[in-house]
Amino acid sequence: MQLFTKSLGVLFVASLSQHALSDIKFNGFSNIIAGKTQGGGSALSYDDELNLDPNSLVGLQATSDLGNKLTAGLQVLARGETSWNAEISWAYLKYQATDNLSFLAGRQRVPFYAYSEFINVGYTYNWINPPELIYGAPFDTVNGISALYSHYIGDLESIWHITMGHASNTPNDNFEFEYPDLVNIHWTGEIGSFKTHLNYGVSSQSFGLGFDSFTDTINNGAADAGITAEQAKEIEIMTLSDHTVDDDDQVEFFVIGGIYDNGNFSIASEFISLQFDGSLLLTKKDSWYISLAKRFGDFTPHLTVSQDSIDTQDTSFLNILNGTDLEGTGRTLAFIANSFKNSETETITLGLRWDFHESAAFKADIIALDRTVTDVQNTLFRFGVVTVF
Repeated sequence: MQLFTKSLGVLFVASLSQHALSDIKFNGFSNIIAGKTQGGGSALSYDDELNLDPNSLVGLQATSDLGNKLTAGLQVLARGETSWNAEISWAYLKYQATDNLSFLAGRQRVPFYAYSEFINVGYTYNWINPPELIYGAPFDTVNGISALYSHYIGDLESIWHITMGHASNTPNDNFEFEYPDLVNIHWTGEIGSFKTHLNYGVSSQSFGLGFDSFTDTINNGAADAGITAEQAKEIEIMTLSDHTVDDDDQVEFFVIGGIYDNGNFSIASEFISLQFDGSLLLTKKDSWYISLAKRFGDFTPHLTVSQDSIDTQDTSFLNILNGTDLEGTGRTLAFIANSFKNSETETITLGLRWDFHESAAFKADIIALDRTVTDVQNTLFRFGVVTVF
């Protein structure tokens, strides 16, 4: 996958080699954010020591009109949380077939949410980040193709965005996600000050968390424990979320939301449901938020309430291991799964945006977080400057 992404970048640079730099349009953005929690504990990647890494980033975008309705696009992003190592987040070719229809091929953003397409450009919204509990899809870019079609229904502007491709994400050594055949359909409708959107996506999935060692132990010890090969295979299918093991392993993305913004007052809300079929840890993740903001000249205070709830799989299928040499393995798997069971997290965010410059804004927020699964309450303070250039 890294080789494919790098190849896209090389293709983009090669396509620009025929054009002077004056034909390339550059845009940049940065979010320099500091934060810390109150007292002990952690929240949203921060702890009780002031830290600039989790939400700080710098990005550079380049686009070039190649002629004959063809455009090349590239985005390079460096994040503080990855030691400022630059990576290619977008690399695509766009063909404008008609005034209303265009096609993209390459690495591109998947528009699951209202703010997906510019989620890294903090200057474009009031929060320091859109609600983190809500914007929780395991990936946000895809290597593939997409089509965009816009039209009007009376005064309503309607935009369809269909995306197909392969997505993967490896946030650390313990987590890896793979979605080989994503199909995502996103619709946006806009009229006056109101904008609404609907999204449905589906893909096969592999959700690796190192459970292979547990299922290997069960398969290897099944005979000695009096477990049939068929029973061991069933446990493997129920435990591993892996499309190569079970064709039924898939994830579905449902999103509905709306934004009203008249220039002085805004209200935004989204509801998201992720359905994981074949995952031991998660079966369903429902999230929602509602946010209010009021502009007073250069100052915009805002208030957001969000909630995230998770359901997990019934682990009774592991009971067949009770009383056998594999009982300890079964109990460990059940313990891991049940540690997520019926968890719920609520946040209340109070923030302020100050547009002190035509291309920069100062932001600050306080987030009160209540997580029922660990019975933890914490408060996070963040502040920083976001720019576009």
